[in-house]
Amino acid sequence: MDQLLGCDFGDVKNVVPFFEIDGRKIFVFPDLCHMIKLSRGFMCDEASFLDGSGRTISWKYFVNLNKLQNNLGLHLGNKIRNLKN
Repeated sequence: MDQLLGCDFGDVKNVVPFFEIDGRKIFVFPDLCHMIKLSRGFMCDEASFLDGSGRTISWKYFVNLNKLQNNLGLHLGNKIRNLKN
């Protein structure tokens, strides 16, 4: 959505964190916690995706971590409790 408004976060050396309305700059501040939650939901739906270096990030690792936590009765501060397999 930010790109539709004219922002560009794709190139870290040329970030444009604002768009203009009537000559006034409106700045966009992505909420990190919400972005992480969206990424986690995307991974759950897609099963895996590639990082910036072309390496696979797979949802199965989160599922395995969840199983390990449940088996040991431990829960790390990662907010992973009940995951879809």
